[in-house]
Amino acid sequence: MRAFLALLLSPATQRGGSAAGRGRVRYRSVACAPGAERPAGRRLIWNNGNVTVPMDPPPPPPPPLSGGAPPPYGAAPPPGYQAYSSSPVDGHERAGFWQRLGGYLLDGFLYGLLIVAFAIPGGYLIGSAFNNCVSVGDKIVCPAGEPNGVQIGLGGLLIAVGFIIVIVLYIRSLGTTGQTWGRKIAGVKVVGETTGEPIGIGKALGRQLFASFISSQIFSLGYLWMLWDDKNQTWHDKIVGSVVIKV
Repeated sequence: MRAFLALLLSPATQRGGSAAGRGRVRYRSVACAPGAERPAGRRLIWNNGNVTVPMDPPPPPPPPLSGGAPPPYGAAPPPGYQAYSSSPVDGHERAGFWQRLGGYLLDGFLYGLLIVAFAIPGGYLIGSAFNNCVSVGDKIVCPAGEPNGVQIGLGGLLIAVGFIIVIVLYIRSLGTTGQTWGRKIAGVKVVGETTGEPIGIGKALGRQLFASFISSQIFSLGYLWMLWDDKNQTWHDKIVGSVVIKV
């Protein structure tokens, strides 16, 4: 260490060294006194008569956390991940069992009235075709040329038209607006679980067919399923991805 201090205080060091050495950076090894510690791998830098000891380089940054640091707020998610977005129906309360049952019963009554409007004249035509027929025991005896097949056909066609009109109106309302006549009165609406929009005519038809032939079987278990389902979904809701919300 004393030799190191002598080098710093020497006249050559104070004068800045020789002309050939001025303005250039030189690396010199310094011999330390016996017993003095010398930093391993450390060399003095001679620059225009000044002697400095270079500092150690900064340590490397710490490794990232497991899985990588989360992106800042508002930034795009890393590759392979999708940005979280809430479901469009999260802010809407799901319709309960009794509210949905009320809409179902109202639909049956209102659309049933429309069917009756076609069934009454159709039934009259069919019945009038047997006006001249008489009942003999357990048989019906009609005169020649009766019953009138044309009348029977027209009456049956009229009833069928009534059913077709009701089905078209029902499915169209359910698929395009999510509300049939009864559901509108009850204040409920059928929408897609992931879109929050009406489910469309195709899914509405499939939903109704599944409800009629599957959910209504075994004590209407498919309808009752909503009582313990966390999303209040029936079987026909699950099959098409729909939910029923309050509006």
